[in-house]
Amino acid sequence: MIIFQVEACLFKVHKYFLVRESKVFETLFQLPPGDDTAEGQDDHRPVYLPEVTVREFESLMHFLYYGMFDNCGVTLPQWIDILRVSKLFVCDNLVDRAIKEIHQHRPRIDPVEKIVLAVRHNIADWLAPSYAAICQRAQPLNSEEGHKLRLETTVLLARAREAVRQDHVSRTESRQAQGAGGRGGGRTGTSRTTTSSALPEPEPEPRPSSASSWQGWEGWTVPDSEDPFDPQRVAEIVDEVFKALDEERAT
Repeated sequence: MIIFQVEACLFKVHKYFLVRESKVFETLFQLPPGDDTAEGQDDHRPVYLPEVTVREFESLMHFLYYGMFDNCGVTLPQWIDILRVSKLFVCDNLVDRAIKEIHQHRPRIDPVEKIVLAVRHNIADWLAPSYAAICQRAQPLNSEEGHKLRLETTVLLARAREAVRQDHVSRTESRQAQGAGGRGGGRTGTSRTTTSSALPEPEPEPRPSSASSWQGWEGWTVPDSEDPFDPQRVAEIVDEVFKALDEERAT
C-alpha cells in the first residue's frame, strides 16, 4: 500500500493498480526502496500529488477499483476527470478508454465542451465533427462559448455557419428553379453534388458499456436534435473553412 496526499486529503491505495496502468508510477516505484521514513509509508510522509484535485483522484480510484465490475456507474464528469489524470500520469490504456466513453456518451457531450477537451488533450478526431455540430445547431455561439473557444476558432465557426446557411439557400433555390423548369416542359439542368471520399461514414449508435452511467448533465450534455442541413455538405464546408486557416498558417 502507498499513501498519497491530494490537496488536504490522504489516500491509501494499492500500488499494484498504479504500476499496472501508469508509466509515471511504474518508474517511481522502481526506484530503490529507502528506509522506513520513505515517502508514502505513513500518514506523516505521504507522496504529494500537487497537480490533481480530490475529485479527479477519487474518479480515477473509483474506476481502478470497481471498473471491472458491471454497473460500476462511471459518470460523464468522472470520465472527464479520468481523462485528465490519465494524461498527467501517462496511463495510455485509461486515456483510450476515457476518450471512447466520452465520445459515445448519450446524451451527447456539448460540442463546445468537446472542442475544449479536444484542444486541451490533443484529440484531433473530435474537432471536425464538433465544428459541424455547432454549424448545424439553431443557436449561434454566445459570448461565454466564444471565450471558451478563443477568438480565432469562434470567427471561423461563425464563417462556417454562415457558409452552411448560404449553401442551403442556394441549393434550395436551384432545386426549385429546376422543378419549375421541368413543369414548364423546358430542359432541366443536371445538378452536381461534390462529395469527398475522405469524409468519415456516419457512426452506428453506440450502447453504454458496463462501466458507464448514461444520463444528462447540465452544462455538459445537449439533447439530440434533427440536423436541418445536409451533413455531408456541412462536413465539406467545415473542412474547407478550417483547411484555409491551415494553409494561411503554412505560408
